[in-house]
Amino acid sequence: MADLLIWLVAALGAVGGVVLGRVWGRAEGERVGKREAERDAMEDKNRRVESGRDAVRDGRGAGDPADRSAGRRSTGAPPCSASPPQRWALVMRAARPTPRLG
Repeated sequence: MADLLIWLVAALGAVGGVVLGRVWGRAEGERVGKREAERDAMEDKNRRVESGRDAVRDGRGAGDPADRSAGRRSTGAPPCSASPPQRWALVMRAARPTPRLG
């Protein structure tokens, strides 16, 4: 009977060791995977930041901003530093009708 009890404890110990090893390995793998994902994300972010800095650096020496960038709201007109009411006055002055003769 004692032999049977010894074999039973040994078998349970072996099964428990296998289960514990699987659980431990899975937890360790998840932790390593998270670290690797964080490292990859940081490398990707750094790569994007550097490419953005390079683009800004290249764009600064490219001349007039109106010439190098059409932009989202650009109509092709030259930039105007006048405020909206001043711009309206400029437009109205340019569109003044010619006087009638006669």
